Amino acid sequence: MTGEKSAEDVLFAFSVEPRHDRQTLERYLKSYPQFADDLLDLSHELRISASLGPVDVFAEDEAGFQAAWQQYAAVAPQGAPSASVATLFDNGSAWVGG
Repeated sequence: MTGEKSAEDVLFAFSVEPRHDRQTLERYLKSYPQFADDLLDLSHELRISASLGPVDVFAEDEAGFQAAWQQYAAVAPQGAPSASVATLFDNGSAWVGG
């Protein structure tokens, strides 16, 4: 195994840096020029995220989940045949090539 880091490793390391300022970005760009585009994209995303402030993603997901569940629960099965496990195996020939 070589000592080279993958793009994923480098981007993760950058994302967990305590500061995402110009000096930090320049240090990473100098050390990993092959990932310059990805580092610039991540830096931009982190700055946007920081400027938006904290977001309660779970609350939004919960509301969407509840709406989807209510829609699903409102749909009644349409003529689905009822069969027990016992009746499925009573006549095996009906299930094999009919």
